[in-house]
Amino acid sequence: MNINFTINHTNDGDLLIVLRAPGGTCTLVQYIGEGGQNFTNTTLDDSASVLISNASPPYTGVFKPMTALSMFNNGTVAGNWILWIYDNKAPNTGTLVSWCLNVRYSTTIGINENISVSKGFILYQNFPNPFNPSTKIKFQIPQDVRYRMQDVKLYVIDILGKKVQILVNEHLQPGTYEVNWNASDFPSGIYFYKLTAGEFTETKRLVLLK
Repeated sequence: MNINFTINHTNDGDLLIVLRAPGGTCTLVQYIGEGGQNFTNTTLDDSASVLISNASPPYTGVFKPMTALSMFNNGTVAGNWILWIYDNKAPNTGTLVSWCLNVRYSTTIGINENISVSKGFILYQNFPNPFNPSTKIKFQIPQDVRYRMQDVKLYVIDILGKKVQILVNEHLQPGTYEVNWNASDFPSGIYFYKLTAGEFTETKRLVLLK
């Protein structure tokens, strides 16, 4: 998992940033960057090569948090996830502009070695993600006579489940396709994109961060 946020503040050294979750509490940032300003599109990920405390404001990019996010591995995602920010000095003030949490999950499946599995439909994760203002979505229709000239629909849904834009609605031959979504007219937030073709359907999440 990783976390992305943008905070406008005149002195980053005043801030303690903590992620509170059902599985425990993780200290992300603790009073660093004395005299520096802002966390701008900051992503914290255990796989990053640079520790956040060794970087310099405005901390734009990907950094390793002060406490590893792996503490939440194999834990529950149900419940409240809270980004808690403490400002220990006055009169400086700041604003949390945006934040989002990206959780990766997987399931274990068993495969019979005697079964031949053919390549099927694939809906890829959009790139970049988070994005501003446009992102690319790629999908694949399998090379199988059963899927010739599929009626394919690809559309974007907001966090309330409302369909906000149709990206594809046509018959398509087998192959790989890439669609660009320009979200200049949409507010920042979490959205979902859904691909349907015959009996196949799959949904993935994307984050618009302005």
